[in-house]
Amino acid sequence: MKAQGSVILIILLLLTACYSGQRREMLALLDEADSLNRAYAQLPSDTLLHQAADFFDRHGTANDRVRAHYLLGCAYRDMGQAPEALQAWQDAIDQADTLSKDCDFRLLSRIFGQSGDLFTSETLHREAIRQFLLCSRYAWRAKDTLTAILGKGQLVSSYYALAELDSSIAVSRETRSQLSSYGYQEMANSFLNIPIIISLERQQYKEALHLIESYEHYIVDVSSLGFNDPHFCMLYYYKGRFFEGINNADSALFYYHQLVTKGSTSNNVGLGYSGLYSIYKTREERDSLIKYSDLYTSYLDSIVNNVKESKLQSLQALYNYSQHQNKARVAERKAEKLRIIVAFVVLALGITVLVTFLIVIIIRISNKRQQQHISSKYALAIIEYGTLKSIMRNTELAKEEFHDRYEALNTEYELAKEVIIELQSDKRSPDQWDLEDTLLSTSIVRKFHKMASGVHNVPDSDWIELRQIVRQYMPHFMDAISSFDYQLNHRETNLCILLRLRFIPSEICVLLNVSKNNLGNIRKRLLKKMYNQEGSSKTFDEIIFNIPR
Repeated sequence: MKAQGSVILIILLLLTACYSGQRREMLALLDEADSLNRAYAQLPSDTLLHQAADFFDRHGTANDRVRAHYLLGCAYRDMGQAPEALQAWQDAIDQADTLSKDCDFRLLSRIFGQSGDLFTSETLHREAIRQFLLCSRYAWRAKDTLTAILGKGQLVSSYYALAELDSSIAVSRETRSQLSSYGYQEMANSFLNIPIIISLERQQYKEALHLIESYEHYIVDVSSLGFNDPHFCMLYYYKGRFFEGINNADSALFYYHQLVTKGSTSNNVGLGYSGLYSIYKTREERDSLIKYSDLYTSYLDSIVNNVKESKLQSLQALYNYSQHQNKARVAERKAEKLRIIVAFVVLALGITVLVTFLIVIIIRISNKRQQQHISSKYALAIIEYGTLKSIMRNTELAKEEFHDRYEALNTEYELAKEVIIELQSDKRSPDQWDLEDTLLSTSIVRKFHKMASGVHNVPDSDWIELRQIVRQYMPHFMDAISSFDYQLNHRETNLCILLRLRFIPSEICVLLNVSKNNLGNIRKRLLKKMYNQEGSSKTFDEIIFNIPR
């Protein structure tokens, strides 16, 4: 017995040593990746960081898991795979135990800040605002005052991009005040850019001059590089805009020419071209106007081409990621079904009757969800198909790159189209629905398709918005069903609208919170009430389908 106990003890010691060694190895990998990330260097491959994340998911603390998934997201970010980066950072956030006193709120703040930067680069400013607010919130909890202030300060540019100018100015003023109170005067003055631009755009030149003078004082204090410093170039641009606004064209020309001749970046030169073009246009000096018009147009073309290429790459990455996610979900559903089948087989040995009943219920639920999934997928396919057709019309350079994708999507569209035809009571093709694609792709119609997957009480505000958008696209239809002779109540009106928009019965049952049998009775009753006919629910559907828009 003693010998057996010694063997077991030795095995346990060996397993503990192996685990400790693997943990040290994974922690060293995270430390190396963290150091590279802080130094703005390329991170190790995502494969190694995947291994670290999997290890700490099984054996690590909450902070270990947050850190591993965060660095995995940084690796995806460096690889230009924005969707995977956001997913990894969301996984990191989900692992955080914010109720624990040991929670690394400083790292959480960094994750939200990185997500905000990524959303900003993709021009998703509303989502970026949410991320930056969370960045500031967790930085305060970590007692990281500077990060908390700067995180909220990032809202200045996001609000400006969304044309919420008063909010942008208010946040800028608050950020500068807080930074100044903590002794960060140089950082405070760096938040003057957007307020200066807004003041110039609003022609508030007295306020703009005050802000420009403060900005110039900051530049003199911190800049020794001259035109190699972007802040220095922006000062010349602001002065040019200011003098142009107060009709001092000579001074404005001086600063714009300085930008063109000494600007260290194409953006600085482009700002100079735009200013010179504006001045010479006002002066009506034909030769100079043509010259700087051509230069400014060339500059804008280069920006458009760069943005177009970036967006095409982003679109391709999002599409690839979507395909990957779809495959993962299909595999997960298959695995789940297999586990359910095995469980049912075991239970069937003792309770055969109960198992049979449960299988019938599950099959019905599965069919209902499949119909709703196909309908939602078809609505989304219409949107993506229309977007893809627009891109292929307007972007000649993208034709070859998108050809294969277009063919695959078209095939998927046709398959989904055949399925949705089978779900319609009149078996008509969507081309025969007398509905515009733009109506089917509106946000409220898409929202109703999504709510049909499980919401039982649709808010009144959503019904009102749906009726308004249908009246905009199908005024004759709305006038027809709103006739005083019919005197339809809200639910009956909503039923007619959903039928006309080709929602399938299972979706309508969910949205109106009625059973399938009750839905058929309502339609037959409406046939009698509106058209004084006796007939089936399909007869009523056919009449509604044929009402002109």
